[in-house]
Amino acid sequence: MLPLLLSMVWNVQPALAQLYEPDEEHPLITNVVADPSESQLTSNCTWKITDPNNDNYSFNQEYIESGNELGALIDNDETTYWHSDPKGPNLNTQDLYIQVDLKRTDIQQFYYTYNRRGDVYNGSVRRGVLWTKIEIKGTNTPENNNSWVTVALHEGLPSETNENVTWPYTAPRVDMPQAYRYLRFYARYSDGHTYWCMSEFQMYPAVEVTDPLTKLIYLLDRTDPGAFEGGTDPGYYAEDKVKVFDDEWTKAYNLSNNSSATHDQLEAAEKSLRQALEEVKASRIPVTDGYYRFVSSYAGFVEKQGVEKAIISNTLEKRMAWGNLDESSPYQVFKVTALPGGTYSIQCVGNQKYIDWVAGDARTDVAACNLAITDEQKTGQIILPDTAYFKPWFALYNEKNSSTYHMYSHDNGSGESGYLCAAGVGYDACNYWYMRRVDDATAEALGQEGMKTTNASLLAQAIEKAEAVRKKANDYEALIYEANDEDDEHNQFSSNARWTYKDAASGGQGAYANLIDGSSDTYFHSRHPASTVAGYHYLQVDLKRTDINEFIFKMLRRGDGGWRDSWNQLPSDIEVWVTNDASAVEDPTPTSDAEAAASAWKKVAHLNSGFPAQSSHEYYTSPIVNMGGSYQYVRFVVLNTLGATGYFNMSEFQMYGTTPTQSSEYYTVKGMKEVCDRMDTELAKAKEKVENLTAEKGDTAILNELARQINALYVDRTSINKVLSNYLATATTTYKGTFSYDNLLTEASQIISNAPNSDTDYAWLIDNNLDTYFQSAQSTNLNKSSVYLQVDLGRDDLSEINFEFYGTTKNWINPNKLDIYVSNQADDESSWKRFKGLTEGFDTNKPNAHYVSPDINLGTPYRFIRLYPLGTDT
Repeated sequence: MLPLLLSMVWNVQPALAQLYEPDEEHPLITNVVADPSESQLTSNCTWKITDPNNDNYSFNQEYIESGNELGALIDNDETTYWHSDPKGPNLNTQDLYIQVDLKRTDIQQFYYTYNRRGDVYNGSVRRGVLWTKIEIKGTNTPENNNSWVTVALHEGLPSETNENVTWPYTAPRVDMPQAYRYLRFYARYSDGHTYWCMSEFQMYPAVEVTDPLTKLIYLLDRTDPGAFEGGTDPGYYAEDKVKVFDDEWTKAYNLSNNSSATHDQLEAAEKSLRQALEEVKASRIPVTDGYYRFVSSYAGFVEKQGVEKAIISNTLEKRMAWGNLDESSPYQVFKVTALPGGTYSIQCVGNQKYIDWVAGDARTDVAACNLAITDEQKTGQIILPDTAYFKPWFALYNEKNSSTYHMYSHDNGSGESGYLCAAGVGYDACNYWYMRRVDDATAEALGQEGMKTTNASLLAQAIEKAEAVRKKANDYEALIYEANDEDDEHNQFSSNARWTYKDAASGGQGAYANLIDGSSDTYFHSRHPASTVAGYHYLQVDLKRTDINEFIFKMLRRGDGGWRDSWNQLPSDIEVWVTNDASAVEDPTPTSDAEAAASAWKKVAHLNSGFPAQSSHEYYTSPIVNMGGSYQYVRFVVLNTLGATGYFNMSEFQMYGTTPTQSSEYYTVKGMKEVCDRMDTELAKAKEKVENLTAEKGDTAILNELARQINALYVDRTSINKVLSNYLATATTTYKGTFSYDNLLTEASQIISNAPNSDTDYAWLIDNNLDTYFQSAQSTNLNKSSVYLQVDLGRDDLSEINFEFYGTTKNWINPNKLDIYVSNQADDESSWKRFKGLTEGFDTNKPNAHYVSPDINLGTPYRFIRLYPLGTDT
């Protein structure tokens, strides 16, 4: 019984009239010695182990010491083994092989066998790492690299952990186009490793089997009654032919177990069964032009979820996907049309998009999950029937990438949906598909409805982008103007999850002032861990007025740490609640309809879409939030964030009125008002079309063109102001350099730090020597707002100061942002208050970088100043 000889190969040939088996009495590899000119086995990647203490050395000591490592492959001992070099060569990127010299030129058909390792180490059997994909090449002139010809490619070979095959494993027969003396076995894959190893390797001539009973049993073993499924969809087989085959198989099986069967009867049974086999295979229903759904062949979805999965064309993401089979969805119906050369076009009826292609393999490159769709047919698709097991399903790939379309995130039947990817996973049910016919009338009706939905979706997407551009022409009154962390009377923010802003242990990450300071490097962070606060975290704003009935708000993610995405916990799901009851501002947010009915708070909006991606550096701008009345207190309840952490953070947050100010570019830039008015008119028309499903393909072009015109007129004042500010800072520094000022620091005793390095001296800060410098302790974390340099001005009559510093000559670990705290009672920690942050004008990435602060008006005289460095350029 030989079913496993063929089951692990990608392309299995049909049953042949001639039957072969390995001639194990005459192995082809008998002489493996150290001398490569004499040895039948050589390799370009043998691991040369020189360290006797290496555990691999002791198992193979005889072969290692004789320089004949390959000799372990023919000693019939699974505890000795050959190993490719694991410390440099990489089979995934290099041509690594074992070469065989048959010492003869009359072999054209052969079998090869190999075995996994069986050495025992620390009480456990080690199986090593086997190749699972190999390419075999042959030649008669090995010195000519261009003469090597591929004679076989075997994929899906069993790994070393496979207990369902017989070891040593015999691979499928190799039929060469001509006899070759020299053969190379290239390892192309070993389940992600860079190397492979084996305990045995041998080759045998293929000899023909002539005994009629053996031939009949072999044919029976390769097929089964029920192997061919009758039906009318592509891939299925003609039902009458299926019945004939099943009957012939049963008769042949019974005869094979009849000890009195004659030679002629066995030959006749084999002939009849073979004929029935060829006829049923030939009756497979072909793929013809028409409409189809592609339904996954993987039974695990039905077993675990009770649903089938199908291929989907995702219009908005412009890529292929998969999800629950929905026979009412036009995005799961595809028009298949044959193209010259044996390929096909596959076009979704719901959006008229064609499947294109994607490079790579999703096993090693996640970009291969982005299987694109296009407006026009570009890439021929290949629909390959299952010839290995005669199942009524198909593999799909394209003429540019042979990796088949696979269900990314299938999770062995537990995955609910995902993207279609290109993945060379071999024979796998998650990349085989039933093609179920859809009648023309149904497909065309679905297509018409689908295009209405598609055009509406595309127009809605264009509306969202156009509105974002349109908003750029308007400036609005900022509604938040006070965020004094020291003075509640001059602070509009509050939160149920504030992380105490000047508590060093907590990191000082809850400063409300950071939300309106214009810097992406400073931020507000709600309490961590989130569970220390009951309920959802919120940010609350007191508008300090009661004439606002609608608003928009903007927020920006954290930008410190070089916009580190893992720190970005910008809210992505927000409820907006409002009240005018000052006595309720600290009440918890209602969590049910009953609580809401009894609460002074009213929910006016729920926003859970349109937020920036995790890697985006752009502001989020909300739609207009209509409160249904005028309210003073607004609460933003964060239900989720980009990282689903429970806590949130952001660098900037502002609310705006909805009436454009007279300084808006809508009024001040010539031509802007006219274009914006046209945009407003077209947006209103477009929204009506989306609502009524009357959008047409060309409607998006109108909005795109008006958006282009607005962008052409738009003056980016923020960028211009930033450039001008930098110029002004440089000019101010130069200007100040022409004057002399009172030096307030004359003694080293005026300077202290809570984290000095052990070998530093404060005097070096005022010695006029750029080669000496102060350094904080290397174990401190500047991002925690806990390290400071404190100065005693020696007087308490100064309400305006500035300062300057020079960076170091080398290493350049210079501050690039600072927080300034002030006090008149240095020993009383509660007396210190944050005055302002400095984030601009630092030019630190060079030796002895010179920084001059802007003039700092303290308002009230202070004697003691603390500088908290919040980061450096390195």
